[in-house]
Amino acid sequence: MESILRSLSIQSTRANKGQIPQIAEGYSTQKLVSRSTSGENVDSNYVYVFNFKDNGGYAIMSNDTRLGPLLAITETGQLKKDSVINNPGFILFLEYTDASYNVLAKQGIPNHRIKDSIVYSPWSEEYIDLPEGPCKVQWDQGYPYNNFTPVIENDGHIADISRTLAHFGYSSCGQEVDYSYDAVLSEIRQGAPVLVSGSDLYKKHYVLGFEVSTDYLGHCWLIDGARELIRTMTDYSIYGKVEGISYEKKYYLHCNFGWSGNFDGYYYDGVFNHLKLITGIRK
Repeated sequence: MESILRSLSIQSTRANKGQIPQIAEGYSTQKLVSRSTSGENVDSNYVYVFNFKDNGGYAIMSNDTRLGPLLAITETGQLKKDSVINNPGFILFLEYTDASYNVLAKQGIPNHRIKDSIVYSPWSEEYIDLPEGPCKVQWDQGYPYNNFTPVIENDGHIADISRTLAHFGYSSCGQEVDYSYDAVLSEIRQGAPVLVSGSDLYKKHYVLGFEVSTDYLGHCWLIDGARELIRTMTDYSIYGKVEGISYEKKYYLHCNFGWSGNFDGYYYDGVFNHLKLITGIRK
């Protein structure tokens, strides 16, 4: 695993760029997917989790070459096997990842093993940051952040909008559009954050082997940065002749979920097709 992290040049934040996080423990959720409650059907999809030392975050890796290798990497905390996840933004990410697995399977796209004939270059990376950098405001969903929303105690939408105002200032405009990575990237390159929202795809107590709360119907959170990875893939014949050269690109979004910094980090763009965006946030 450490060699994979090294090849990806993965680090939790830009501040420690080039440093490879040390792994404290790793596990697969494959054995966890057999759990069920009240006869609930549990999908067989699973992921790998690697917690870093000193509470320095964790990486979630795919077991499927069609999505992988890296699905998410966070900046702080750890994701334990026995965690009961109640962060609705992270739950949506798990649901969307699970749904992406299922779509690929229905499309009949094979989960190929890595071919020995293909030589992969190291990943090169680019960070696309806002001028102010990532949002430093890490508010939560409850007291005292929602003192003036007494009807709905844990209204994260208010917290997210307030956090955006606190860090980036007041915006007199904005529009809702369907999700696309290009739209997000365009906004960030113009120095503007993006608010995103999503709704549950289904109500399950277990997603990708993790026990999750079913108290939430959706969530709104902030995207305030992006990261792009690219590498070349050179395919050789059995005689050592180059048969072809192609490129693999992966895109990641820096998500601030409004959960006191918990679960904040870079998430794979390829599973977020169900989201709505609020773009055009300008000072």
